[in-house]
Amino acid sequence: MNDQALLTLPVDADVARASAVTAFKALPFPNTRDEEWRFTSLRPLWNQSFGAVAGNERVAVGLISDLDLSETAGRRIVFLNGLFNASLSDLSALPAGVLVRELT
Repeated sequence: MNDQALLTLPVDADVARASAVTAFKALPFPNTRDEEWRFTSLRPLWNQSFGAVAGNERVAVGLISDLDLSETAGRRIVFLNGLFNASLSDLSALPAGVLVRELT
């Protein structure tokens, strides 16, 4: 498949998200009997409460600019708690055809 074909494929974020959640739920929870997890206990996570983020988190612009590298100028995509933050991102030097947008 060529790059142009990838750009024109129809994408339904809700269908993709639902499919991913279904696939994830079908997986067994890893434990120390699994070779890849034998030294990692996930038990502390069982008592944690997780929820959706509000989406209004703030971060100092200076913190982001301190992390910039000259080699990546104009190609900075910032996510805060998993949400794309356009105001902190710099997409000015992305290659032609690259599209960055929210899935929702």
